[in-house]
Amino acid sequence: MIMHMRCVASFLMAMATFHANALIYDFDGECKKFGFPFLAWTQPRSEWWSSWSSIPHLGHSYILKYEYQEFFANQPAWVEEYFDAQKKRAKIMAVSLGVEFADIYDYKLQRVMSYKARKPSASGSDLKTQVECGIYDLKTFKSKYLHLRFPCVKKYKNPCDMPTANEVLRYGTPHSYKYKNEVISPATRNIKSKLYTACIKDTFIDGTYESYYYWGEDLSFRFPSGEEKMPVHVEQKGEYYENNTRHEHYIFKNIPWYQKDPKFSDDMFQVPQSMHCRSYTDLHAIPEMPNSFSFSQEEFEFTLNATGFLDGGFSPLSFKQF
Repeated sequence: MIMHMRCVASFLMAMATFHANALIYDFDGECKKFGFPFLAWTQPRSEWWSSWSSIPHLGHSYILKYEYQEFFANQPAWVEEYFDAQKKRAKIMAVSLGVEFADIYDYKLQRVMSYKARKPSASGSDLKTQVECGIYDLKTFKSKYLHLRFPCVKKYKNPCDMPTANEVLRYGTPHSYKYKNEVISPATRNIKSKLYTACIKDTFIDGTYESYYYWGEDLSFRFPSGEEKMPVHVEQKGEYYENNTRHEHYIFKNIPWYQKDPKFSDDMFQVPQSMHCRSYTDLHAIPEMPNSFSFSQEEFEFTLNATGFLDGGFSPLSFKQF
């Protein structure tokens, strides 16, 4: 969904994907129609209700980095998400075919900075080449480049309140995830994982789909992000509607990096240096200069010595009012 580029995947690829990702075909209700009758490469299956256990917690804030792939797309993308619930800001960045796309959300100021830039050359000496950058109202924002996005949630008095991490990742409350199986497969990079599943009614994209979260654990060492347990693979399959048109929703996320409630820096939520962003919002427009105004100007004289330090003090020269 990064770009509107589609191709027909081979049947061989489809078969491998279904087996590796352990699709389940015993959902009830609206998700029942999305299942496929392929056996899963999992541990022996236990009963749905008797094997239930509390699901792992994702945290209130997070940093998530993953390879994103649509089943019908011909090009994967590298995606990074930064979600700072404390300071009410978020960023999603994707790189595909040498082009970087990013949307930076500020829920306090109710605006989004969105840019597209070409990545630097292999030498690393070139700055990113700006293609386009704009500032938009958060409530009406629709990304030109990314179908991945953070939703606008109406909870309090703001036009758009910040969603929770669970709402963004379609995980945890209010979704009814249940433990299904222990899984070891190429999809989890052969990391022993616990599979949690749910049927998601997604109001943000007007969609319904099966959701599969594979939580890696039981390693003899921590993951590179420092976490002991983290989701290593996510899969969603179903449908959504846009402009009264039905679309397939079938995505994979291969996750090497997840941090729960990390420390953030302001640089993570800035556009690249030297990039100019045009404003398309009236909420924070620069005011026009007034027809009349006044100000004062005072001039001083000072001397620096040979070492560059102040020699003596300041001597006033003039004071003017305009």
